[in-house]
Amino acid sequence: MFPVQIPSEILAQILDQLPFKSQLAFSQTCREANRFLNDEHFWANRIKALCPFELNLAPTKANFMKRLSRIQKEVAFFDKHYPKILAMIQIHPLALAHFNVSLARIKELMKNPWGESYIEKLKEINQLLTMLNAQLIEIQLLSANRTYLKLSYISRFPEHVITNNLPLFSQLERLELKDNLLETLPTTIGLCKSLTSLDVYDNPIIAVPASLNQLQNLHFLYFSGGNTPTMPDAIYQLKSLKWLSYDNMQLKQLSPNVALLQSLTWLYLRNNHLTQLPEELVTLKKLKDLYLENNHLLTTLAQSLLRFFKTLKLDLPIFFVTQPMDLDNLNERKTDDIDALADTMALLTVYPKSHTEKPKGRSPLARSY
Repeated sequence: MFPVQIPSEILAQILDQLPFKSQLAFSQTCREANRFLNDEHFWANRIKALCPFELNLAPTKANFMKRLSRIQKEVAFFDKHYPKILAMIQIHPLALAHFNVSLARIKELMKNPWGESYIEKLKEINQLLTMLNAQLIEIQLLSANRTYLKLSYISRFPEHVITNNLPLFSQLERLELKDNLLETLPTTIGLCKSLTSLDVYDNPIIAVPASLNQLQNLHFLYFSGGNTPTMPDAIYQLKSLKWLSYDNMQLKQLSPNVALLQSLTWLYLRNNHLTQLPEELVTLKKLKDLYLENNHLLTTLAQSLLRFFKTLKLDLPIFFVTQPMDLDNLNERKTDDIDALADTMALLTVYPKSHTEKPKGRSPLARSY
């Protein structure tokens, strides 16, 4: 074991000369190296090498391993969609050649990202993936019309793409990004100020930039397939929003700030982990449709919410709607009949079946605006 008096800077240099797997093995026999490998300063450069700055992940070993797994998923995504990508860009021979060379280089680097100068290899992988995605987007911009753009087969949305094509993006009214592999949106999304519809359905979103709140003309916003236990504050600030889908996003809590969405008429929160709802929902006077199936909602919701449910098109079991009446009239139905009393109490305490059911398709997205 190394003496504890060895400066961390020297230990870092020793570790940097070893392949990553050897570093981990070394840490199991050297207490000081083990402490070092669990130190955030050790992982800072490694996380920075692989992580888009928008995500701002903590520099930990666990996050580094997640980033490597993410890179592998991106490569697999391009392999899966390669025939369609080929059909899209084959009329641009130079672009096709560049795409093939870049993808082959990424695969080669991923064979042994632990070797000498592996941090530089990780940086190159990250840069190649960013450039490759930017190229795919630029090709699709060639066929975009003035108000509508659909982007396909991308795993990243580099922020410079918007700034470099601002005349186009500033006029867009509908941006469709569904069925991609996006973890986040570019921080420059706020420059798309004419957007009325943003579809990010079926993307593994884990972060939403604060600049989304600049889209004050946005009426329709769709997310699904991500992992954000709380809804980003930027969404609550979209005061023109009419339709909001936050389906299958691992959502555990809905903020009282939902009261700020006074234009909302349609709210889709199916397939999450909600157990309670904020009473502020009742202030949404324009809300007509509320979808909550496949959550873990308790029947002990506030009675103001249960009364509010009666006014909506709701996909919850009927006892959610009838419970306020049962509670209000319970005293009037006093009885000495034990069986009748047991039936009444069973009605009031039954647990929703919705949290155990499998999702039934995707939400009914707006097809025309």
